[in-house]
Amino acid sequence: MKNEEYQRLAQDGEQESLGHPKEPVDAIIVQNMKTAFIGALASFEEHFGELWGHGRRECDLSEVQMAYRNIWSNARTRILDIGNCCLRAVIRHASDSSTTLRS
Repeated sequence: MKNEEYQRLAQDGEQESLGHPKEPVDAIIVQNMKTAFIGALASFEEHFGELWGHGRRECDLSEVQMAYRNIWSNARTRILDIGNCCLRAVIRHASDSSTTLRS
């Protein structure tokens, strides 16, 4: 995802939030958190994906690229696991009646 795409997503989010709530706040938080950690992964793939042959078939990779692909696959899985764990924690805290959201 390119920088322009991030800016467009941010602007779209601002437009939707200007007095036109279409979704509950927790759904908006979930979507924004997912966009944040998926966008970070996409940025990393865009800048470093050549190391592990991002977008190429495994049969077309060198041994070094395969080694990097395995490392990246493990790191990506760990990042997604941590992001989803944090997301569940936010949902849990947001659903707590004593929790209030502040800007």
